[in-house]
Amino acid sequence: MVKEEIPRVHWVCEKCDCGADRPAYIFAGALVFVPAIVMMTAIAENPLQPIVLLTGAYIVVALVWILSYRLAYSANTLRYRSLFSGRREIYFDDIASARIEFGSFGYSDRFRPTTRLVVVPKAVALGKPIVINLKVFRRTCVDGLLDRLHANGVLK
Repeated sequence: MVKEEIPRVHWVCEKCDCGADRPAYIFAGALVFVPAIVMMTAIAENPLQPIVLLTGAYIVVALVWILSYRLAYSANTLRYRSLFSGRREIYFDDIASARIEFGSFGYSDRFRPTTRLVVVPKAVALGKPIVINLKVFRRTCVDGLLDRLHANGVLK
């Protein structure tokens, strides 16, 4: 008697749309905390000082930066959006390979996230590889995406 093997496919969510997770907001809040205190003390003296305007702009940019992260996938499409890379979309059938990278391996990696998922499209016409920052999203959303890529056989 031959025992039939059942493939392991455990998708956390069939259709997932994730924004930044709580630790990313805590990190952004820590970056904003000290400038906010400086801004509050400067407002008490003179509300139109340049330091107040610069600190206010810094706080707005930090919040927009963290709010711009979005990872969404469905049964056939992967979408990723960030402030600096813009919105990228690819069908799962058009993915040649995907790999998880940690750290920096070359000069250009210094400007990339330290924990990232690199999704390489099959055709050059589909564009450059999509580099997804894995640290800012909920673990359930990332696990669901990795399970989906593993089921397609493209995750190395």
